[in-house]
Amino acid sequence: MLSIVTGTLNRLEILKHVIDNTINKSDKLELVLLDGGSTDGTIDYVKELNNDRINLIELGERSSYPNFMNIGISKSKYDWIAQWNDDVLLVNEWEDVLKLIELNQHDVYIFDWTRGNIDDYYNNKENMDPCLFGSSWIHFNDCMNFGIYKKNIFREIGMYDNKFKYYECDHDMTTRCLFFKYKVCSVRDIKVFEILTEKRSIPYNEDRFLYLQNIREYYNKNIIPTTVEKLI
Repeated sequence: MLSIVTGTLNRLEILKHVIDNTINKSDKLELVLLDGGSTDGTIDYVKELNNDRINLIELGERSSYPNFMNIGISKSKYDWIAQWNDDVLLVNEWEDVLKLIELNQHDVYIFDWTRGNIDDYYNNKENMDPCLFGSSWIHFNDCMNFGIYKKNIFREIGMYDNKFKYYECDHDMTTRCLFFKYKVCSVRDIKVFEILTEKRSIPYNEDRFLYLQNIREYYNKNIIPTTVEKLI
């Protein structure tokens, strides 16, 4: 069983594709959806679905990435967490992902991904050149955009670092796993498609500095920053 955690804000039409691509494809998934105060009908739509595998959490206002992800992880049901976005779709079948969980040979699995228009996903994904997909990364200088974590990691070395605003937060989490010797695997055969949309996130230059600071002052010394909360 797998908990998919993501935030959303005023992206109902795209979110419909995500819902269809996740919980409508497998009954072994739950979607933990953190809404940052949508006014486009998202909340009413999700409630009308009345699907007990959608855990809608109404934050009421825009949130930092680590804040809404940590809330979502704490409210999730299952022992594996998928780091997801509200504009990405799995190209594979979810059974391919669940097989990784059954094997249970690694703690973190990173997926390949690419970007394109929604029509590309529905009409051309089978013919896409594999080189269009971003490489799966297991190096300190790269990050996990999409993939799954064993939930116990968040109990042992903590969840997303609360000092970040948005960017580098997922980068920091994957890097922490590597420094603390968790088994991280890049899975090139599982691919994610990111829909080209207007980005709502704001780049914060200090996030990159904070990421490098964490490596230098904490992870290199096998220390967890005080701004990291552990899952209870």
